[in-house]
Amino acid sequence: MIELYATWLMLPTLLSRFVQRLFSKRAAFWAAVLVVATIAATQSPDTNKDRQTYNFLIDAIQDYDQISMEPGFYLLVRLLGSVLEGNDLYAAFYFLVAAVSIAIKLRLFEIYGGSMFGCLLAFLSYFFLLQDITQIRTGLAIALLYLCWFSYAEGKTRNFWLFGFLASMFHVSCVLFVVAPVFRALKNWRQCTMVGLAVVSVAAVGLVAGSPVLGAIDLIGRAVGIDKIVIYLELLDEGVLSEITPLRLIPHTLLLVSTAFMWRRWRKDTLMSLLTRINFVGICAFILLSPIPAIAYRVSDLFLFSGIFMIGRLGLYVPRLAYRPLVVGYTGFFLVYTIQFSGLFHSA
Repeated sequence: MIELYATWLMLPTLLSRFVQRLFSKRAAFWAAVLVVATIAATQSPDTNKDRQTYNFLIDAIQDYDQISMEPGFYLLVRLLGSVLEGNDLYAAFYFLVAAVSIAIKLRLFEIYGGSMFGCLLAFLSYFFLLQDITQIRTGLAIALLYLCWFSYAEGKTRNFWLFGFLASMFHVSCVLFVVAPVFRALKNWRQCTMVGLAVVSVAAVGLVAGSPVLGAIDLIGRAVGIDKIVIYLELLDEGVLSEITPLRLIPHTLLLVSTAFMWRRWRKDTLMSLLTRINFVGICAFILLSPIPAIAYRVSDLFLFSGIFMIGRLGLYVPRLAYRPLVVGYTGFFLVYTIQFSGLFHSA
C-alpha cells in the first residue's frame, strides 16, 4: 500500500517537470493542477466514509432537506444541481472543488513557498490526502484562508476580510481567520515559550477536570449555535473520535524546532517568521483542544498547513544535500502515518 501511494503521488511532480521541459512553466502548473484534482475527484466512496457522507449531503440539498451546512457548500451544490444530477453532479462537484482548491494552493506555493518541489511533496504526503480527498470543504476553505492570511501579512485589509469571509462560508472553523493579529503579537521565542507553557497548563487542567470543562464547551456551542461542537461532544460521549494521537504532532514540532535552530539563516525573512508563528499557534491549539480530539485535529490543521510553506522556504537557506533528506523525512513520516495509522483509507 505504501509503495502504491508513494508512486502514485510522485506522478504530479514528475509530470509537471516533464511538461515544463517540453512547453513552459505555466503549462506545467496547470498539468499538475489537472492531475492532482483528477486524483482527488475520482476517489471511490468505498475509500472513506467522508465521500459517502458528501454524496448523502449532496442528495439531501437537492431534495431540499433540512441540513446544517455552510452556505458556500450549499449554494455550490444548488448551482451545479440546476444543470446536472446523479453521478454527473457528484463528478462535477468533486472536480470543481478540487480544481479550485489545488489551483489556489499551488499558486500560493509558487509565490510564497520557495521550493515548489518541497511544497508539493509535503502537500501530497498528508494534507492532500486528509483534506482534498476526504474533508473537501476544509480543503477549499484552507486555500482561501491562506489567501486571507498572506493578504494580512502584506497589509491588504480588504482582501483579508474578503478571503476570510469566503473561507468561513465553506467551513465554519475558518472564522478563526480573525486571530491573525496574534501572529504579530508573538514577537520573540521567549514569548512563544511562555505561551506554550500556559497552553500546556490549561490543557492539563482540562484533561484533569474532564466533564466540567466539556460541559462548559457544550454550553458555549449551543449558545452560539455551532452545531458541530455539540455533535463532536456527543460523539465523544459515544466513544467515537475519542482518542488523541500525539504521534501526529511529532513532525510538526520537529520542523518548528529545526527551523528555530536555523533562525540566523532566515532572520531577515519576515514571511518565514510569520509562518513559524502560525505553526506554533497550530501546535498550541492541538494541545489546548486535546480534550476534544475531533476539534483539536480540525482546528490545529488550519494553522499546521503553514508547515508546507516552511518546508519550501527552507530550500532557500539549506544546502541541497541536507534539504532533500529533510523533505523526504518529513513527507515520508506523514505518508506512512496517513496510510497506516490515520484510518482515512480503510474500507468504509
